[in-house]
Amino acid sequence: MKNIIKLLAVFLAVAGVHYFVFWEYSDELFFRIYGFLFLILIIVFYLLNISFKHFKEYLGYIFLGIIFVKLPLVKFYFDSLSMENLPNYKIHFIAPYLVSVFLIVSLSITFLNKK
Repeated sequence: MKNIIKLLAVFLAVAGVHYFVFWEYSDELFFRIYGFLFLILIIVFYLLNISFKHFKEYLGYIFLGIIFVKLPLVKFYFDSLSMENLPNYKIHFIAPYLVSVFLIVSLSITFLNKK
């Protein structure tokens, strides 16, 4: 549980740096991007935690399945946002997505090392 709280704090710190240093556009769009990614990150952490408790031997496969499901969900959500008027909108999408994937990978590695 401590690892999950630390990783969520890292995600929020990255969001804060992105907001205060690089973001100069609509606040609503920023909070929709990071809010959605934060919600997905919490759900994924919960699923990994449950699967670690009950299905330790299949944790790697569950991780792959989660990543394969997460990408289309994020793609469909970000297609619904009107980000075309935002310059370099792909970078504003890819950077937080890769941070969230990195945090999911680090939690999965932590769980796999505990096996």
